[in-house]
Amino acid sequence: MAEEALVLREIEHIFKALLQDGVLKDLLERLVKAVRCCFGVERVLFVFSGGEQDENYTVPDCPEGRQLIETVPLLRLATERARTAGDRDKICKTLKIGSIISYPLMFDNRLCGAMLIGTSNGSLDSKDMKLLELFALQASLAIELHQMHKKTERIQTQLFSSAEVLTLGQMVSGVAHELSNYLTVVWGRTQLLLPRIKAKDVPGALQTLEIISEYLGKMKRFTDGLMNIYAFSQQGLKSHLDLNDLITNLVEFINPQTKFREIEFVSELATDLPAVEVNPDRIQGMLLNLYTNAAETMRKGRITTKTEYDRTQDEIRITVSDNGPGIPEQIQKKVFAPGFTTKKGGHGLGLSLCRQIAREHGGDIKLDSRPGEGTIFTISLPVRTCERHPRKDLTHS
Repeated sequence: MAEEALVLREIEHIFKALLQDGVLKDLLERLVKAVRCCFGVERVLFVFSGGEQDENYTVPDCPEGRQLIETVPLLRLATERARTAGDRDKICKTLKIGSIISYPLMFDNRLCGAMLIGTSNGSLDSKDMKLLELFALQASLAIELHQMHKKTERIQTQLFSSAEVLTLGQMVSGVAHELSNYLTVVWGRTQLLLPRIKAKDVPGALQTLEIISEYLGKMKRFTDGLMNIYAFSQQGLKSHLDLNDLITNLVEFINPQTKFREIEFVSELATDLPAVEVNPDRIQGMLLNLYTNAAETMRKGRITTKTEYDRTQDEIRITVSDNGPGIPEQIQKKVFAPGFTTKKGGHGLGLSLCRQIAREHGGDIKLDSRPGEGTIFTISLPVRTCERHPRKDLTHS
């Protein structure tokens, strides 16, 4: 006979383990051991059917180390008959036990599987049966919560992928818009140039040529920046590179764009920065998100990017700060939550994506904001190499 307090304590331990985000195999093994410990039964078998458990996972657990034999027809039979007291001779014979008790694993009035208890001497009394029924109910909830958590993780990953595509789309749209603006000016000025040449208006023609030359120069710098960004993206999933170069090229590329035209970019880049192993595309996407958010909140202002190397922690820190309106204190804890946004039409995934990217690289991102003074995002990235790249002072604006 099992002690009720022991069973309830085991249920509590199982749910604590569930909150630690273990894998399903670990959760089921914990359930099996708990049943055997509390009730002294010989065999415990969890079976599933339908949904995500088509493979019919089982945890073998026998005192002598014997394996519980599973076959697809057997498992289907066990699941189909979990709610009835029908003939289970076939199951008992296959499992080599005297009797079997099956408890349905139910969630939301849906049968998702069964917990099979095998005994050879019928040692379970009515109180044990009731406790096992309670245990099966809690096991159903634990397993279903685990599956729902995994589904949520997959959906979140898909949303993050969508957010990355959206960010890339916005970047491409910005490129097309800027090149269109430059070409419009150049085309318009060429229409003025020919009449002035025909009219022998040398001063006017020279002035027009200067404007055309200026905008062709802007186009060249813009396309050079685009090529530098592309070069970084072709370095593979992860590469040892100098973050200072990555930041410099990204800022030079986005600065001429319309949304950043009224923004003063200041870079304070450490001269002793070591190379770090990162995915260039992901880091650029993270910084672009931070720059875009800052520009949208203040329209006109200053964005400062600073890099430093912390030898004690062996990590690089990138800080992106602005002198905008800041973030209200009451929402600062929510800004990294997926789906949270204060922008009309915003998807609320930008900062969540930034945090995911930082953590994918073994680092993190933190927020420090004071309303009326501005916002600082600090990204920490562990150094993956001992290689150093001393460089000239790159402080510029």
